[in-house]
Amino acid sequence: ILSPLLRNLTLNTLLSMDQLDPDFLQAFADDLAILVPGFDLSATMRDIVIRYLKIISKWCTDNGVKLSTIKTKVIVFSGLKKKFKMKPIYLDGEVLNFSDEVKYL
Repeated sequence: ILSPLLRNLTLNTLLSMDQLDPDFLQAFADDLAILVPGFDLSATMRDIVIRYLKIISKWCTDNGVKLSTIKTKVIVFSGLKKKFKMKPIYLDGEVLNFSDEVKYL
């Protein structure tokens, strides 16, 4: 019981950072989701995601935690039928995979 409590207390320091808009970042247990609404996938939305990933990655390094690039996925939700082409998004030098679905607790 103590482990989830400590994890939540520690994770709260990330979620309360001034650089992160709470409207764009959600957490449940040890899962995080960056949710970026918008229309410009190629620049604006991608730039926000990259900025958030850099902040989160630095926080993880500072707190002795490592993000899993295998479990981290990029999903584009859209009402349009076409597939979007977006430049790769990197996390700690590794390309994140785009996916049509993800398991999120």
